[in-house]
Amino acid sequence: MDKLHKVLNNKNIPQLKQRFFLVDSQNYGKSLSFKDIFDNQNQSVLEIGCGRGELISGMSEANPQTNYLGVELSLKRIASILRNLDINQNSNVRIINSKVDINFLSLIPDFSLQKVIILHPDPWPKKKHHKNRLINQTFLEMLSNKLTGSGQVLISTDDHNYAQVIMECFAANDQYKSQYEHGFTRAPFWPELPTHFEVKMIKKGFYPYYMKYLVFNH
Repeated sequence: MDKLHKVLNNKNIPQLKQRFFLVDSQNYGKSLSFKDIFDNQNQSVLEIGCGRGELISGMSEANPQTNYLGVELSLKRIASILRNLDINQNSNVRIINSKVDINFLSLIPDFSLQKVIILHPDPWPKKKHHKNRLINQTFLEMLSNKLTGSGQVLISTDDHNYAQVIMECFAANDQYKSQYEHGFTRAPFWPELPTHFEVKMIKKGFYPYYMKYLVFNH
């Protein structure tokens, strides 16, 4: 956290914002307690990779009775996220600086998430790097246990190959069911909340695949 705070201080992010929004996962031992983090028992949504924070700030303001936990690895992006958050309008948001993998998922209590959002995960296009991709069977198996019985996973990517791999991974796991006939749609989940990265790639001609899955594991 020291390195993160140094970056945020250099980017003039107020200390009050840092103290309010940032969560140090190391303070929670082997399990993240949403009740302790948010001081309530409301439904919780996890966003993996928050970019500049456009989505998590917009959704949390529109749904004040839902908790939103954002996880972002990039220190610079966390600075951008905090700039997009307001303590009064986004009081139901917390941010963790972490890589998301099996180790991180193990900290999430079982059956605690209403929804998981993963927008534009790194496609790692080179074959030798495919092992670094977030979506795989081990990840999906563990993730299913973190979702409630009616939980949802929403994913988008503008990489055609990765989209096919993601759909194949979910199709091979009978705990998930796609909400689209062909496995995806081209219609944005939240057209009123376009992200910087999404707009940038669409201008270059890369149109995202949007995939939504319900979990049936309980």
